[in-house]
Amino acid sequence: MVYGDDPDRKIAFQWFDEANTRFVSYVDLPPTLATPEGLYVGQTAAEVAALNGEPVSFAGFWWDYGGYVFLHEGGKLWNTEAPCVPMIRFAPTVEEPDVDVTTISGDVTVTSDDPLVAKVGVKVQTAGMGYQYPEGYDGFDEGEPVEE
Repeated sequence: MVYGDDPDRKIAFQWFDEANTRFVSYVDLPPTLATPEGLYVGQTAAEVAALNGEPVSFAGFWWDYGGYVFLHEGGKLWNTEAPCVPMIRFAPTVEEPDVDVTTISGDVTVTSDDPLVAKVGVKVQTAGMGYQYPEGYDGFDEGEPVEE
C-alpha cells in the first residue's frame, strides 16, 4: 500500500504471489486518480456506459459481490487482449430507496440502463486495474515460475 494514511491518495496493490509481492493482480486507485480509460470513483453508471459506448453489466447489490463488473461482454472499455483491464465496483448512494429494489438485489445481473440504477444513485465505489494471470506461474510452487 502506498499513502495508506491518506484516503485521497491511497493506492493498494494485490499480488498473484503475495508472499513474494510478485505479479501484480490488481491496483486499487484512490478517488483522485482515474484509470487510463477515464474511469474514476464517483462516476454514475450512465457515465461509465457512455465511456463504454454501450450499457455495462454488473452483479446485483446488497451481497458479497454486489456491484462488481464481472461481465465484459463488449464495448470500448474491456479489451480482453490488453495486459490489464479496468476493474470497478458500483454501489447505490441512496441509503433507503423508496422503491422496490428486488430486481437489482443479490445474485442477479444488472445493467447500467436499468431505470432502478439511476433511482438508487448508483456510482463507482472503487476503481482500479486488473492484470492477467502471469503465463507460466502456477501459484503452488513457492512463487517460482514454471519452466516450460
